[in-house]
Amino acid sequence: MRIICSSPTRVDLAGGTLDLWPLHQLLLSKATVNIAIDLPATAEIEVTTGRNFILRSLDQQKEVQGTYEEIASGGHSLPLLGLLVQGVWNKNLPAFVLTTKAHSPKGAGLGGSSALGVSVASALFAGRSALHNFLRPSAENVVGLVGDVEAHLIKSPTGIQDYWASVRGGTNLIHYPPGGGQVTTLSVEETKGLSRDLFLW
Repeated sequence: MRIICSSPTRVDLAGGTLDLWPLHQLLLSKATVNIAIDLPATAEIEVTTGRNFILRSLDQQKEVQGTYEEIASGGHSLPLLGLLVQGVWNKNLPAFVLTTKAHSPKGAGLGGSSALGVSVASALFAGRSALHNFLRPSAENVVGLVGDVEAHLIKSPTGIQDYWASVRGGTNLIHYPPGGGQVTTLSVEETKGLSRDLFLW
């Protein structure tokens, strides 16, 4: 079995820090506007017959091999991937090779690690669903899992806009009523002038 998932990175046009809780609850009027851009992060999972799991990052030129416990601990050079495996997979499922590539340069501020997390989590959930008729989670569950893992790794609160751009693509308006963010993705018709008038360099 082979599964490939790809998620775009994003540029925020307005309200780029307002997605951090509780900042958006301290203001009366608040919203975030972002657009997905064609710098994807991809994740490919290929189930194997062996016992060892392999995590391979092409852009970071790193590879980790080990048992489920060793990989899922996150105590290695690819902790984001390992902790996402811990959050979705379990030791009774087959081993696999996970290969990733992020096209956004590290530290570019385009949400590259968030896009990578969404791609990896989506591929893992799809694989688990295919193997054991596991009910695939909602987009909110994917966003919640990746956000929690990233917050744990960077020891800092994370917002939600990066993840939603990776899940939805397109142009997104994010509002913050009490109880959680609400995301509206604009149609192609509503944003057809944007690609003509917007220049990214």
